Amino acid sequence: MITRRVRRPAGLAAIACALVVLALGARHGGQAGPGGLDLAVEHWLRTHIADQQLRILHGIAELGDRSPTMAATALVTSIGYLSGRWTHVLLAALAPATAIVLSQLLKPLIGRTINDYWALPSGHTTGLVALLAVVGVFLLHRTNIYLSVLRGLAFAGLGFVATAMVVVMIRLHLHYTTDVVAGACLAFSAVIGIALLLDRLDEG
Repeated sequence: MITRRVRRPAGLAAIACALVVLALGARHGGQAGPGGLDLAVEHWLRTHIADQQLRILHGIAELGDRSPTMAATALVTSIGYLSGRWTHVLLAALAPATAIVLSQLLKPLIGRTINDYWALPSGHTTGLVALLAVVGVFLLHRTNIYLSVLRGLAFAGLGFVATAMVVVMIRLHLHYTTDVVAGACLAFSAVIGIALLLDRLDEG
């Protein structure tokens, strides 16, 4: 899935992302309030996004809820199946689920809260970014033009929904910016880690 020449930088990037999650967890562990970056981003969004725009974004962001995300997972798994590689199917099926489970395990350990619920890392962000990263890995594998177009559309669609969801969550004070960053980093780290493991098993 991941070509040999980019495996080392991909692995280093995954490690760096994991360290970001740990650093944010250590920095905000046990806290219930925002940091400086969180305040700045939330203030900027409140200043630049009107209520009408927010309603539109909120409708898009609802595609990041559980049922649509499960449907998106099925779609991404189907794209993996069409690739004709068992590693693609396993990556689509395992990586997002693993990332979400890790986020749920980390939340109470870190203990960062917002509105009286665990916040860091953001589970919604973790799930969607994990799917986005899986499709990104698929795009590295050359195939026919039709499947490439399908992958590109899936990547663009997931990226659009993920961006809208993140903006809405921060704008409505449902998550801090650092929660979202931690979720995205956790998702990327999990997907790349599992992809590299599957590549090793496939070649072994």
